[in-house]
Amino acid sequence: MLIEWIQRNRTEKRSPSGFSLMEMLVVISLITMLMSFLLPALGKAKTNAKRALCASQVRQLTTANVQYLDDHGDIFPPHRALNMNTGPNWYQLLESYGNNAELSHCPELGGTQIDYGVTWQWSYNYNYIGYGYNGFFLGLFSHPAPQTGGTYISVERWTNANRVKDTSKLIVFADSHPKTNAGTNHGVSLTLWWPFINRFTEGVNGNRHIGAGIVGFQDTHAEIVSDPENTIQPSVDGSPEFIEYWDPLQRQP
Repeated sequence: MLIEWIQRNRTEKRSPSGFSLMEMLVVISLITMLMSFLLPALGKAKTNAKRALCASQVRQLTTANVQYLDDHGDIFPPHRALNMNTGPNWYQLLESYGNNAELSHCPELGGTQIDYGVTWQWSYNYNYIGYGYNGFFLGLFSHPAPQTGGTYISVERWTNANRVKDTSKLIVFADSHPKTNAGTNHGVSLTLWWPFINRFTEGVNGNRHIGAGIVGFQDTHAEIVSDPENTIQPSVDGSPEFIEYWDPLQRQP
């Protein structure tokens, strides 16, 4: 009865247009209020979805790397060929195990990026692939062997996976950006180069996922690492700080 009375009352008072001005303003106010609540939630959901997709892709790269190891005597792939222009570089070597341009393209890299003063766009090449490989420790190639990084640690060219002390901590792949120096673009985003993480910003990119970077580990799990510059990367080049994430032998000076 009450509903019928309300409907009859509204019918009697309603203007021919169907809605009064006051009713229209109320509806608009409600829609505006709802949008103010929903838009941040939708933006956060979109960000989380891209993070999850990126983590999945990095996890697939670590799995492809393990398959490569199985076929190559447990020796990690080189991070690059003598001539990076002609390859094969690590991402090309993993193509036989499922890697491709789509898998190596972080979903956040949809247009122009600005990292450490350098403007760049993603491309499936050694300069702008945007996923880096822990090349100094795992894939050292085309450099003198042994090579010394920092003040105390040296590495050989061919790293054997059987020597990894803790596979759950060892970084293999992660979000990266072009090598830079004081805002100068040096390209080469295919590596994470421990001795020059600070000097040439060759560490994990912590800007891409709102203060976080996606990191893939040797045991094939991937993590969203918040503030990597202060949680997994040394504050000074060559420092043993957080070395357990970089050196497969976890050596200290």
